[in-house]
Amino acid sequence: MLVMLGGPGNFPVPARSNRCMTWQAKVWVALVCAVSMLLARRAEADQFSALRSDQLVEKKHRIDVRLARGHATLVVERVVFNGGPRHDEAIFWIEVPQGAVATGLRTMGQLQGKPKWFAGELMEAEAAAAKYRELTGIGGYYPKDPALLSWRHQGLLALQVFPCPPGEEKRVEYTLELPTQYSEGKHQLLLDPLGTESLLAELVVRPAERGDRVFVNGREVKPGARVTFVRDQQLSLALAPNQQGFVEGELAVRATAEQRYLRRVDLYAAPQLSEVPKQADLIVLLDGSRSIAEPLRAGAIAAAQAYLSHWADAEAQVLVFDRQVHAPLGGFASAEQAALDLEALTVSAKNGSNVEAALLEADRLLALRPAKRPRRIVLFTDALTHSKLTVERLQAALPNSNALVHIGVLSHQGVSLVRFDEHPWQSVARASGGLVWHAPVEADAGAAEALRDAYEDWVRPLRLDRLSVDTHSRIELELPEALAEGEALSGLALDPVGIGRVTLRGELWASPVQRTVAVSTPATVRWSALVFGSPLLDELSEAEMMPLALYGGAVSPVTSYLAIEPGVRPSTEGIEYGSGGGGRGFGAAAPRVRMGGTKVSGPPFDHHAWLDEQLSDAWRACGGRGSANVGFETTLAEIVLVDEARGLSYRDLVADRCLEQALWELDLPDQFEAEHEGWQLFVDV
Repeated sequence: MLVMLGGPGNFPVPARSNRCMTWQAKVWVALVCAVSMLLARRAEADQFSALRSDQLVEKKHRIDVRLARGHATLVVERVVFNGGPRHDEAIFWIEVPQGAVATGLRTMGQLQGKPKWFAGELMEAEAAAAKYRELTGIGGYYPKDPALLSWRHQGLLALQVFPCPPGEEKRVEYTLELPTQYSEGKHQLLLDPLGTESLLAELVVRPAERGDRVFVNGREVKPGARVTFVRDQQLSLALAPNQQGFVEGELAVRATAEQRYLRRVDLYAAPQLSEVPKQADLIVLLDGSRSIAEPLRAGAIAAAQAYLSHWADAEAQVLVFDRQVHAPLGGFASAEQAALDLEALTVSAKNGSNVEAALLEADRLLALRPAKRPRRIVLFTDALTHSKLTVERLQAALPNSNALVHIGVLSHQGVSLVRFDEHPWQSVARASGGLVWHAPVEADAGAAEALRDAYEDWVRPLRLDRLSVDTHSRIELELPEALAEGEALSGLALDPVGIGRVTLRGELWASPVQRTVAVSTPATVRWSALVFGSPLLDELSEAEMMPLALYGGAVSPVTSYLAIEPGVRPSTEGIEYGSGGGGRGFGAAAPRVRMGGTKVSGPPFDHHAWLDEQLSDAWRACGGRGSANVGFETTLAEIVLVDEARGLSYRDLVADRCLEQALWELDLPDQFEAEHEGWQLFVDV
């Protein structure tokens, strides 16, 4: 298989004296050199050039950024000024952010003497390029305003605008769509500086929906804030959504031409899944039995302090139990005071682990508190008790208080609380709305902050556990064990069947929750475009690309935008294609990937197909494996330059040199008629 990047014109003409070169040829050499470098590697900035004069310069680069849930829309306006004497063509090589795709193009023209934006039409790539070439060629009419936005490769677009009138500004606008990453409760976007080396873009940042908040480099800004890039520094943008439900989500599903289905699922856990209850009453139970070693007893006290530190307006009482239940710190006090009092607490280990009596006493004390106040019991123990302590007796020990109970089985291992769903006492805790946990404890002062972070899990639910997703079809989705607040579950795939909705199920502590998300038309349109900026692009056939690109309105390997005024025809100031140094090859056709024997439309003699056959045969005969890359230049039917061949999948210098020699020995047919053409070829066997 052979893949053409660009087409004729990707390599410079042979070197000659600058004194003998016309200005058109000088521009041509500079242009094709820039194109070659861009195709070889991603540049650090956009590239801008003019066809005829260095007096055509870019004056303004402004981007209106609208941040939304899961994506950002960048409306980019670029303004050039022509200080030269003739109509000129502006040429942009646009480095787009990672994952971005172009979904719109407009050019500013005139209608009845007044400025008017003319929207571009998404067309088949070769048809758009051919139409642009026709409209910008020499003719007998007053020049008007075609603009062509085309695909070069993933991450690089080409924008050509003609004509730019002398002594005037010319405005063009294109739209980029790109996905954001949801993390820490924000939809986040990291941008490298956008623009050319001489002119960086200016940004205006706003939320797409009223009520959402926008952050720039971690600082909240007002909607419509103006932002400037700093050279060589990334810009961090973020959207904090005004999210109401515990999970928001979108589902995009679109059939392709080969009866596969593009599917994108996004599920966003709320920035905060729950809140700390107000004015709660708390009982902390500490196991003081001899089965617990001194380090664990001291660690349990530190863990209790970490737990209490999260309560601002609660009241708490600490009980210690062995055979009996003790109140060493007295009755209820503020949670802050109870945490301070624990500093001086020393527990003398005694026999007995009367968990049943401890729960009965905690239940009795809480039942005496005001009825409307939230109630919590947290139990620190090693769960080593007598054999007669059954689950039924533990359940009977909580008859009156309606308190939520968390049971922590003490451990020195780990730095976070982990659900202990297999523990026999789990049914007791779950009946109250709480859970049994593996409870890490550590008395070292250096671990205080880690303990505090860990025990927020007992104050309010921080994640959805025991996740499952029902697609209501035979499609199964792989899931992690939990979804933390402020984080997302996302997946992009090609499925053999379509789905109409997904249902996410999970638990907030012991409380089951679920959320169903149906297919969204806006999301489906958006991801039909965004797939061209994703790794999934390599899995799409050309037959699948076209319907997705047209539905999503995206520039792609098979589609381009062409914006023109009504009635545009070849003008007296047009470009002299094929007349020497003034012509350009890259406007003639967008890069196309020839896949699976698909025939690319073209002239009666298919130069690319002929080269494909000849060089593929040569690569096989040379013993080449995988793919190889080689470039060469032709003058009429003569090969005048062959660049070094490079095997891409496997480096075999003998096969590489053999392919170069085969090129030198190739007899081109007479249909190679161009005065000069450069070719960049990929051979795959």
